[in-house]
Amino acid sequence: MDGQWLIASGYGNEQRAVWSGRPADVFKPTGLPGGWYGGHPVSLALPDGGRCFGGRPVHAGDTTFAEQRREIASDGISYWVLHENRWHEYDPASAKRGRMSVPAFFDSALADARPGIVLTQTDCRLLPVQPGLEGSPFGSKDGLLGWWVTHDQNSGAWTACSVDGNRSPATTKGVPAPPLRLPGGAVLHPVQTGWNRTIVELCDREGLSLARVQLGDRCSAHAAGTRFLPPLWYWHALRPRDEHGSAALRAVTDADATALLAAVRDGESPREAVARLLPAVTDERLALGVAGLVEETARCARRIATLAERAERPVAAPQDEEEVRHAYDHVLREALRELTAPGHFYGYYGNEQHATTAVDQLRALRSLLAPGTPPSKFPFVGTGVAWLSLTGPGTVAAALRAAAPTTPEGRRAGLLEFLDVVLSVGDGVLVDPRGRLRVVQLKASRSERPERVGEVLAAGDRRLLILSCQKVDAGDAYWNAVEYDPAGEFGPWEGFALVESEIRGTPGDEALAPAVRRLVALVRERGPLPYRPEQAREFAERVGVSAVAGALLLLGLPGLNSYGKDGLLPAEHLQPLGAKSAEAQAARTALGELSVAERQLFTAALIPTDPGRMERLWTDGFDLEPVVRIWIERRGQRRAAPPELIARMVSEIGPGRMLDAVLTPQARPELTGRTEQRMRGNGLEPLDAQALFTGSTLAAYVGMLRWLAYRLPYGDPLRATLPETLRMLRERLTDPGLLLDLGVTWGHDGNTVSTRVRETFGLPAQGGGDAEGLLRAGPAIVLAPMRHRSEWDTVWLRPSAVLPQAGEEGGPDHPALKLLAALSRDSGQLQSLRTLLSEEFTALVTADGPPGAAQHPAHSVPELVAEAAQRCGLSEDAAGLYLMLLALPDPTDRNQAAWTGWKPARLKRARAELAATGLVVEAKRSRAGRAQFLPGGWLEHKAPRLPVESWKAPLLPETAHGFVVPDRPVPELFARAWRRVVEGDAPGFEEFAGRGGRGGRGGRSGGRA
Repeated sequence: MDGQWLIASGYGNEQRAVWSGRPADVFKPTGLPGGWYGGHPVSLALPDGGRCFGGRPVHAGDTTFAEQRREIASDGISYWVLHENRWHEYDPASAKRGRMSVPAFFDSALADARPGIVLTQTDCRLLPVQPGLEGSPFGSKDGLLGWWVTHDQNSGAWTACSVDGNRSPATTKGVPAPPLRLPGGAVLHPVQTGWNRTIVELCDREGLSLARVQLGDRCSAHAAGTRFLPPLWYWHALRPRDEHGSAALRAVTDADATALLAAVRDGESPREAVARLLPAVTDERLALGVAGLVEETARCARRIATLAERAERPVAAPQDEEEVRHAYDHVLREALRELTAPGHFYGYYGNEQHATTAVDQLRALRSLLAPGTPPSKFPFVGTGVAWLSLTGPGTVAAALRAAAPTTPEGRRAGLLEFLDVVLSVGDGVLVDPRGRLRVVQLKASRSERPERVGEVLAAGDRRLLILSCQKVDAGDAYWNAVEYDPAGEFGPWEGFALVESEIRGTPGDEALAPAVRRLVALVRERGPLPYRPEQAREFAERVGVSAVAGALLLLGLPGLNSYGKDGLLPAEHLQPLGAKSAEAQAARTALGELSVAERQLFTAALIPTDPGRMERLWTDGFDLEPVVRIWIERRGQRRAAPPELIARMVSEIGPGRMLDAVLTPQARPELTGRTEQRMRGNGLEPLDAQALFTGSTLAAYVGMLRWLAYRLPYGDPLRATLPETLRMLRERLTDPGLLLDLGVTWGHDGNTVSTRVRETFGLPAQGGGDAEGLLRAGPAIVLAPMRHRSEWDTVWLRPSAVLPQAGEEGGPDHPALKLLAALSRDSGQLQSLRTLLSEEFTALVTADGPPGAAQHPAHSVPELVAEAAQRCGLSEDAAGLYLMLLALPDPTDRNQAAWTGWKPARLKRARAELAATGLVVEAKRSRAGRAQFLPGGWLEHKAPRLPVESWKAPLLPETAHGFVVPDRPVPELFARAWRRVVEGDAPGFEEFAGRGGRGGRGGRSGGRA
């Protein structure tokens, strides 16, 4: 940047950086990424210096950096930035985003496209050619590098095209890049696969994979001579390392390859074999790359020989199964995402576009439970579809998802085909396990049998099928399996240790398979269920959630695992509810708190168990009684917030879950439970995770209480819940077993706070803990080994020891709290605790009065309005507006109208009268939402925080981010602001007086600034 390098190393608090132009000035950077994760966007040099990363430009000498980084595109004249998966026009100098549009090159992809082909904007790239990249193996044209990618929604295939017109073959494997041209005229076709697109398969023209590499890898099997494999964009810089050696490799014969493998098989190292048999390859990196391929080929040869030997063992006989048409793994993963438990598995599982590993496993289980002698092994691989977590109610929930009108047709077809296979297993045992199925995790030595996926164990009528490998730890492997025992007795398995076990269902459960079978048939016959917004509203009213949350439940809970605007209910489903996207985001966040088991249970309760009543779903809708009863039993009766309050919350503080938590505290396990924490492998852990109350939870409650105390008008019935929530919060802190990590681990000097705590309390510099490793520093502070860094301590606080009832020193100024506040660098959660314990917070939360907005001075402080009117020579209307401008953080024109209820003409008269006095100035200021301001300084802030006059800063709480609301009752805020005016500290421009003499630094500069 600007002729200098930025060199950074370390992670987190230990990260340090230096600019090459000032090597002695080492600094701690802010906002700089801490390592390679495969997702860093390409930067672009700007004409006036610095580089753009899709956020604020970076210049040499900067020590703080914009944490937001986005992909950028440029045709050498204009710029675009990728925001929320769409390209927008962009000014890199100011980092301002404009309207949505795409470069002309991207737009050309759809010039002659047939219906169903769309531009996948997130995969399109375009930048000017940098010096030396004109000969890019991807091609260049007119001084540009890049490509576009399109997706055919009919066939599922992707196609890429370079700026020079070279296109990749259409592929369904993943997202392609343009053809990669190699020396000698050969061409490879890169295809990005994997959940984060960091796996690149190098294919031939027919799609056969010739190599597979991982971006970010160092010297992997197919790139052994490459110290670091960069992101795909940087492959523009690929050049032959040794043209003479490359020519020699192109001349290698089958006989040469056989000789290389024979040499390795006889004990010669791959590198030595390459040097001896391919002497023309002299470049060391190229030779290492060839040796890596030889070593990998030799490994595959050994593996093939092992598999050939195992092929003689009895294996399940192939059956004439119908070809899978819709239930591909990738379809099922998306269709079932919110209803299945997340899984992380060791090893390979099918992730290709047309992989069918889930159906393969289900068919294997069906064969295993059929009459006859079970085989010893089924030829399937692990699956990324967690179908086993659907057993029981989850299969019914999947059936409702298949019937929902919001389910895309491709996913509906996949779900129906999947349910056909599920219902065919045994007598419907996956739908009605009734205590006959057990999900287990088994541990066994990996050295004896390294691969067991598909293996079958049998003992009498019992059957066990190994489905996947959960993890490998030293010499042991942990296997996930499903066990069937018609008697429901189960038992141990020889050679395995039982790690986890869960029996699904009970013998007395009601049969659900006939109902699911009938529902599947009716969906095929009649199509999806009709959308019933009136039932969504009815459910919402009966249990106390928003109408959008009710709609989401009735539609099978779609999109709960999505982010941003992705996966929200479309406008045609929101409009009948009178809702907008903000309420949809809030509803999704609130329901996202449901466990997978709850999601399955509530959704399944919508389906009648009597197959004969299934047709009524199309004519009469759902019977809501069962799901209402189960919801209230499990989640309690909630207090629903009005839509306008939800929309305001989303715009100001985001779609969090705390609104529901504060309004319905009695239903929150973290408030009603008790905590017991013990040292485990990774640090201090709770015995009951649901009942855990953390420092971040405390801060969230305090923030939401403060926000509601400001936003709810006086007399609103919801205000009555705020004191009750405050009482329950303080009562929760009396739990003697509760320890809070308040984020006070690091001090201002970069060292751990625990070091100073040990010095203060005369404790040893290291160690000294009890049998569990806990070290008590007085009654309130506990030191415990830090998670993943046991040589350091995490500082924990026992809140029961600092409460007012704990002693004379108890309260927000308890010595332990003051000590930690003085020592720690980041004490936001600590400050929240001190706020929670203060009398001022009690006054804020309990404040109330006659119905109306407290922000309207004539309603909350009429005596101040009269005094201000007399002192300033104003009408009471204009005086009221002046008090709003003096005291409130958000006196926008729209808020003034809402708080006062005045008609526009009355507001206009009052503003005109106020403007004529000189007490305010009129101007246009970005994001202010008003045209009148107090004279003086102006503080710009990032959204969602509003900019505000600097005169108000002492009246408002200090916060680095987020929307600001007062930390005291609004009437008191008005009183404090007016007191400053009366005492001579009125808003105004600052006076500067020079020291005389000539102009310049010593000159006189009187006047207003």
